[in-house]
Amino acid sequence: MTATDVAAQPGGAWRTWAVGRRSHVGDVLARAQAAGAPRADLHRALQRIGVMLDGVATAGLPAGRLDPLAEEVLARAAARVSARRWHPHDPTTTVLLDWVPRLAPALGPDPAAALSDLITAVTRLRGTVDAVRWRDLVGAAMAGATEATHLRGAVTVAAWRCGAVQWRSAALGAAADLPESVLGGAARLRPGGAAGSPWDAPVAADADPWDVLARNAQDPWWWPGLTGPWRIGGFRGFGGPWVRIPELLGGDGLRWWVRTESAPNDGAAGTDDIEPAHSQADLPPYRYWEVRADIHGSRAVPRPAPAGGDRPAWAAPSPSGPAGPSSTVTVQAHEHSYYLHVARR
Repeated sequence: MTATDVAAQPGGAWRTWAVGRRSHVGDVLARAQAAGAPRADLHRALQRIGVMLDGVATAGLPAGRLDPLAEEVLARAAARVSARRWHPHDPTTTVLLDWVPRLAPALGPDPAAALSDLITAVTRLRGTVDAVRWRDLVGAAMAGATEATHLRGAVTVAAWRCGAVQWRSAALGAAADLPESVLGGAARLRPGGAAGSPWDAPVAADADPWDVLARNAQDPWWWPGLTGPWRIGGFRGFGGPWVRIPELLGGDGLRWWVRTESAPNDGAAGTDDIEPAHSQADLPPYRYWEVRADIHGSRAVPRPAPAGGDRPAWAAPSPSGPAGPSSTVTVQAHEHSYYLHVARR
């Protein structure tokens, strides 16, 4: 495939840009094909990014901003095709086709760094958050922005709001530096959106986003309009982490220490799992898990057996943490349930 083929494609801004940068486009495509990119796959990828960039231009992105964006998008798309990774489940493909149309002005005049940040974030959280809602929250937060100054903070806060509990501390820290309009959109603290969504719990129009986050920092299970109860975990066959009933051993109010009986055929719970030994003689009786959770999401991570006991030092015997009875929620494991159950006191 050559720049001439691109120039022959129907379209507006994309075709005009490709014709004007014919030499550069030709070099990118030649390198991609030399690296093994199939011509037909390149053609399909360029059609997709062409439609996307035409839409971005139609939405009002100035030509001076379109030029560096098109250059970055073309280079990254060609590289993914060469690597045989251009497909709907690939994080780079997702960012280029789904995130860029919503965020193009906010990527700034030099979009390379912002695109790299987005691709890294989407890669790290792939499969752990509601990706569509996350993308839409970031888009709402950055609406009207013309620089990438607050993009990383908006991405972090919105990811936490969509279930990335492992980003909780980073999100609460980033929130302090965000303008109210960005924070309100990223944290979903402004009225509007899809009716009937669990994200549409009543929020006062004059709610102060920083006040909401300050209260949540003290009480991880409080959020305007959300009252629970909640469940953590679940059976692995239905998307949870466990194939055995979890036993709750302790916690600190934000983390919980759980063990499950182990068996040789349990298999790995994920890419970061610590698999049980396959030899029955070497098989430990339990597998251990660190569970992080708050009102927005949860994550169970397999951990090695603690030295000198059943729980690490941070996991107080009370599953509600050191505060014990003063905690605002109770966390319980039930004898026949694959979930940990959380309810307000």
